[in-house]
Amino acid sequence: MKRLIRRDGAACKACGSKNDLTIDHIDPTSFGGAILDPENMQLLCKWCNSEKSREEESRHKIITSMNLRFMEERERVAPARFAPHRPSASAWG
Repeated sequence: MKRLIRRDGAACKACGSKNDLTIDHIDPTSFGGAILDPENMQLLCKWCNSEKSREEESRHKIITSMNLRFMEERERVAPARFAPHRPSASAWG
């Protein structure tokens, strides 16, 4: 913690504020970011940290929505091609 404060100059990396500092994971741990790696941590003030979280949440919703639309379109265009293989009853003789 002290090393991180020293490295970041005891100030928010985004706006330079020295008030209400928090530790932020640059690559969120929920997206596979390393939880204890100092290279994945930075100091952000509470306001900048919440703004970053809102942006990440928005970006995640957009990506999830795009993936859902892609899967729905894929199913509409070629449902049999992407369906899991299930042998027919006659295949078991």
